[in-house]
Amino acid sequence: MVKIIIAGVPPENIVYIKFTTIISFLVVLLALTYGQKLFYDLLCVLVFLIPLLTMNFIKSVKASKAVKKFLKDCIISDKELKLKREYRVKWGVLETLGHRTLSGLYSHDTFFIPNSNTIRLRKVELNNVDGDFCIVMSKMGTGAALLSGFKIFEGECKGVTVVFVKPQNIAYKPVEDGIILKYREYVVEASIKPCRGGFQGSVYVYEGDKKLYVKLILNCMIKVENSVFKNKIVLARPKNFLEKFNYNADINKTYIIVTYEKNISPITLAKKLKLKLPLIAGNVKGKLTLELTMKIPFRKKLTKRTAVKIIKLKTLTSEYSYIL
Repeated sequence: MVKIIIAGVPPENIVYIKFTTIISFLVVLLALTYGQKLFYDLLCVLVFLIPLLTMNFIKSVKASKAVKKFLKDCIISDKELKLKREYRVKWGVLETLGHRTLSGLYSHDTFFIPNSNTIRLRKVELNNVDGDFCIVMSKMGTGAALLSGFKIFEGECKGVTVVFVKPQNIAYKPVEDGIILKYREYVVEASIKPCRGGFQGSVYVYEGDKKLYVKLILNCMIKVENSVFKNKIVLARPKNFLEKFNYNADINKTYIIVTYEKNISPITLAKKLKLKLPLIAGNVKGKLTLELTMKIPFRKKLTKRTAVKIIKLKTLTSEYSYIL
């Protein structure tokens, strides 16, 4: 199944409505404060604010029109993306990075890194497209996403970027199938098996005379454009003898994502794909580790880590046939 979505580009009518609403509000505010000191303070602020609002409005309208025109030229089927006319494009990787400022505001940077020369494009065979992707995000939206696709470099649709997200035939394989922690009569054991796009397994807790605090965490560290992102997902936090877990971030359909220049952000992408945060998904280009922690109050804290490697399911031997 193929689905096309627009990310980071609002419809043209919404852009006009927002701009009109803001200008109307400012005019009413000026009218209400006329003759007061606040009126002149607002007037000074608007001298600098209006040009910025106007520039943002023009950019938003330009993006909406370009995306709208491109979508009119698209004919989508389960096997291919056809275009009614020829576009000059470059294939490459879209990198989008999300940050939280000290004040808590969300900001993002987006880069398209071409890895081909300019070519003429009229049709895209979806089976031949590299739908490889990597999304690593914290609960606050901090993280990065790497997506493969193309960007239009000429014509009325210049700046439109199209990326592809396809179901990944991969699994995360721990170096050790089980992790065991022992301290005197206290024992914690995690049994871990790879599944498509994640892990499944169980954590067993054998307590002594004190209550144990146990956590199994998936840690990830990636570096994108000189920015290092660290993320962790708690797979299990058992409160009894046994807790089963099943972490799966697999995507089961092909998405064609249309955006414009630097408009898309990681958190927007996650919302459009209906993915829950925190998230570690796809072919991660970084370091993956599983961490089992056992804490005995006022006594001891033990931690053991094991590396995780990414394996292609089509190359698996019969040893991992249960994944399929």
